[in-house]
Amino acid sequence: MNKIYKNYIFYVLSFIVPQLLGFFLYPIYSYYISSESFGIYALINMFISFIPLTCTFSLHSSIPRFYFEYTGLKLQKYLSSILFFILIISSISIFLIYSNISWVLNLTLPSVSSRYYFLFQLMLFTTFFNVLSSFFMNIIRSQEKAKIF
Repeated sequence: MNKIYKNYIFYVLSFIVPQLLGFFLYPIYSYYISSESFGIYALINMFISFIPLTCTFSLHSSIPRFYFEYTGLKLQKYLSSILFFILIISSISIFLIYSNISWVLNLTLPSVSSRYYFLFQLMLFTTFFNVLSSFFMNIIRSQEKAKIF
């Protein structure tokens, strides 16, 4: 039971600390950043949380479910097939969005100025790496290595 409590503390801290930092940084952001820029920041955060769902279909979330059912070569095939699918689908999705960023933003957010398109393009690359990190984080969580998580 001691390992369960220790892992629980690490997982809770890894979830709560970024949330608390964000909560305390919002007043600082709103003080130093104009309301328009702060709104763009909020829109980018919204896109960062939404795009991975559409790019990967949350396939990485199935890793903890099947991690203990498969062993050896079958587990390697399972994990590599998920990684391959995530890499291909997210690369294609992000490339399509990136190459049509002005159309996508005009369709979804018509009031966003074109001077912010660069930030949305940068957000797409950030999203790609977030998708990859969530794949590996789920493997680490399944291996019960909370300190690495």
